[in-house]
Amino acid sequence: MSEKLFIIDDQGKRTAVILEIEAYNGLIAELEALRQKVGRSESTEDTTAESQTEEEKAIVEDRLKALGYL
Repeated sequence: MSEKLFIIDDQGKRTAVILEIEAYNGLIAELEALRQKVGRSESTEDTTAESQTEEEKAIVEDRLKALGYL
């Protein structure tokens, strides 16, 4: 398993995670496959949190937890 790196605020709350490029690329590939399954053919160029549905956000969060990043 890879090292977990987090950005934290002054209170110690995790505000961001730094992923290895392989983990990031895997998540993007999974997100694109999910979008194709549900009929959303948006490009992976727009993968900001604002462009994701709540379901997609939950899936990404679950995947990050499964990989040990959260």
